[in-house]
Formats: sequence, C-alpha cells, structure tokens
Amino acid sequence: MGEIERITAQKKTNKVKQPKIAVVVLLINLVICLFLFLYKPYLPGIWFFGLGFGYVLQRSRFCFAASFRDLIVLKNSTIMRAVIIAMVISTLGFYVYNVYFASGDAVGIFYPVGINTAIGAFLFGLGMVIAGGCASGVLMRMGEGYMMQWLAFVGLVMGSVMGSWSFGWWHRVLIQNAVEIILPDLLGWPLSLLTQLFFLGILYYAFLKWEQRQ
Repeated sequence: MGEIERITAQKKTNKVKQPKIAVVVLLINLVICLFLFLYKPYLPGIWFFGLGFGYVLQRSRFCFAASFRDLIVLKNSTIMRAVIIAMVISTLGFYVYNVYFASGDAVGIFYPVGINTAIGAFLFGLGMVIAGGCASGVLMRMGEGYMMQWLAFVGLVMGSVMGSWSFGWWHRVLIQNAVEIILPDLLGWPLSLLTQLFFLGILYYAFLKWEQRQ
C-alpha cells in the first residue's frame, strides 16, 4: 500500500505543477512574440498558428505512420479516415484556388510518376517504421519529451540534407524520364475533382466497414 500511496501522491504533485509550467510557457511565448513583432509585425501570427497546429496534432495524435500502424496492428481505421478527410479538404482547397484564383492553371510543383515514386515511398515508409512516426509525429513526440524522437529528428535532418544534395542525380537518372500525370490536363478541373473525391469516398467507406467487421 505504501508504494501505491507514493505513486498517487506523485501524480497529484504532477497535476499541481502542470498549471504553473503552463503559465511559464505562456509567458515565454509572449516574450518571443514581442521580439518577433518588433522584427516583423506579422510573425507573431505565424508563431501562434504553429503553436495551435502543434496542439491539434498532439491532442488528435495525427500521424501518417500511426494511420497505417493502427490499421494493421490494432484493426482501427480512425486515423486513416482522418487522413482521408484531410486529403478531401486539401483537394477542395486546391480546386478552389486554381479554378477561381489562378485562372485554371495548376499552381504547384508536379513530379512525374515512376520508379522514383516507388523508391521514395519505400524509403519514407522504412524511415517511419524505424523512427516510430512521420515528420509530424516525430516533432509532436519531441515536444512531449521522448528522447528517441530527438535522435530520429537528427536523422530526419540528415536525410533531408542528403536528399537535397543528391536530388540532381535522382532527377537526371529517374525523374525526368518518368511519366507526368496531371488529372486536370486529362479530364478537366470539374471531372478531376469528382474523380478524386469519388475514390477518396470509396476508401473512407471501405475502411469504415472493414473496421466495423473486425
């Protein structure tokens, strides 16, 4: 009983400390925002957006690696369906911006589909398994205090630097000769939108029904 009482008392102490730590963190962020405002007035808005985005990621446990892990290991498709919803929202935003603000010209950087896509997907998936999360998941767990994720972040930075350094070789050998597929050029904007939303809807429904049968 002594050990149980000690653990209970420790939890109560941690609960008391958390509000104080939150106040200190808030004051630090206000000081940072003051310096950012003195440098450029719009920077505090970006800073608070980043804080809010991180808070949403942490509370929702949103992670691309977790979406596949939970689907296969736990037979739970909740995060995967959240990823699909995020893709639906981004698809609608991309459509509205390009059709109504960019005069129908596809704005962005488009890379061809080929063996380079398969290699990139394999390396990304391998890295997610080893690191225990995608880039957003690693950053989220760094903030939570997981030391392993700090090591994973070092690897993430090193991999990004190496990828940037060797991109010219990859582009010359694989990317420039691959097939470039842009749906709006093939189907037009309205049909492309409906096609993508249709397949995303099928995936969402399939994952939902699959989870209900488990």
